[in-house]
Amino acid sequence: MIIAILDYMHLTKEERQNHLDLNLPCDERGGNSTNFKALLSHNLGVEIPDNVNFDKIHLGHACNNGKCSNWRHLYYATARENVLDSGSCYERTILKRGKDYYKKQNKMIAEDRGKQYYSNIGKIGGSKKKTLLHRKKISESIKKWHNVRGI
Repeated sequence: MIIAILDYMHLTKEERQNHLDLNLPCDERGGNSTNFKALLSHNLGVEIPDNVNFDKIHLGHACNNGKCSNWRHLYYATARENVLDSGSCYERTILKRGKDYYKKQNKMIAEDRGKQYYSNIGKIGGSKKKTLLHRKKISESIKKWHNVRGI
């Protein structure tokens, strides 16, 4: 039975996740989510017309692996469902690879950038400096105007 994607999105989240089987391993093929959306629609028998705005239909990964293309781990989700199901940054990163991995990564980034990069952080430069100078000139002009008028 083929169902239109807009009708499919009106189903409850549980109904849209009936096909999930997380006992199967993740399949990381690469590619982008548009390809996976087409793969999922083919396997679920969902028709996607050309005029559907795909920005409103997200691809949820029940396995919490954004690179996974196993259609048994994917489901169509709303933007809110996708964010809530993605887990916290802590769950996706630290628990997956460990603290030591990220400490090492941050140390490598710091060494690549060098001390010069970090010594400039917090210093005023560029357009921010011009904006502050502009404000100072305006405030000086206002003070002069008040002094001339005797206010």
